[in-house]
Amino acid sequence: MRPLAEAAPSRTLRGRRIVVVDDDPAVVAAMQALFASWDARATGGADAAVALASLSPGNDSDEAADLIVADLRLADGKSGIDAIARLRARIGADTPAIIVSGDTSGAAQAEVRAAGVKLLVKPVVASALKEAAEHAILTRADSRAAQVDMPG
Repeated sequence: MRPLAEAAPSRTLRGRRIVVVDDDPAVVAAMQALFASWDARATGGADAAVALASLSPGNDSDEAADLIVADLRLADGKSGIDAIARLRARIGADTPAIIVSGDTSGAAQAEVRAAGVKLLVKPVVASALKEAAEHAILTRADSRAAQVDMPG
């Protein structure tokens, strides 16, 4: 499914916790395997509630994530953008997120852009996902470092 080069661990992703929201269990499983190949730990499920439950098996202190990856169109008319908002409300408003979607319409692109989230078009190439994930995590780390360095 993926070239050997894509299975190389990532220093940026090593030890990171990724939340995947997709209504297709096969996609969630594939993302878990792919992120594991980069030494990251992915959990998730079909919607925000299931994804949150996968983060914290009974312990609120475990609710943390370094990145959210969500499908734009979820079952029952739900939106990945709404799922990201719900997850961010619980795990941190600055948690970076990536939307994946097979919908390449202008409306879908505008919706994702308005949410301020990166869009990857399905089928997602492993190298593009890895690059986007690393960029999102590094950008968050840089912004947090800048906030700490700011004179108060």
